[in-house]
Amino acid sequence: MKKDTQCVHSGTYVDLKTKGINTPIFTSSSFEYLDIPENVYPRYFNTPNQKTVIDKLCALEIARHLQANALIRKVNYPGLADHPGFDIACKQMRAFGGMLSFELDDQKIDPHGFLRKLNLIRPALSLGGVETIICAPVATSHAKLTDKQRAELGVTESLMRLSVGIDDASDIIADIEQALH
Repeated sequence: MKKDTQCVHSGTYVDLKTKGINTPIFTSSSFEYLDIPENVYPRYFNTPNQKTVIDKLCALEIARHLQANALIRKVNYPGLADHPGFDIACKQMRAFGGMLSFELDDQKIDPHGFLRKLNLIRPALSLGGVETIICAPVATSHAKLTDKQRAELGVTESLMRLSVGIDDASDIIADIEQALH
């Protein structure tokens, strides 16, 4: 680790002078923290501009790829022209964010098997860090609802929620593809 960098989240480092704004970020398998707590960014604010720019670009590319895949029943992402909130999103946003969801065709893909096959994308309970993470809302955020309540909300066994991190879009897509097959 270089002296002019700082660990902001388990192995993710940024330039100390710029606090990660408009500068390269890089990772290491080691952990290193500074003695001064105010210099360490909280998990959701690490690498402020990088993650925001990267995830917005990657999420749209991933959403478009998923939309074209026959093993995916539905993609929910406000940056897609056929999304019901697309027009409003265009008025309110400059980009469409790093969060999307999609439904697997559960006649062809076992949702639990899909999650187990992922390598780069990690299953998680909380979303929004620098890593690309995924969850099945039926088992996490909507687990306490009845089957009827989930059905009314459109939360199915095959619904996956993906939070796009700083990984390259092609790596994320490749991981999803290998898990689908």
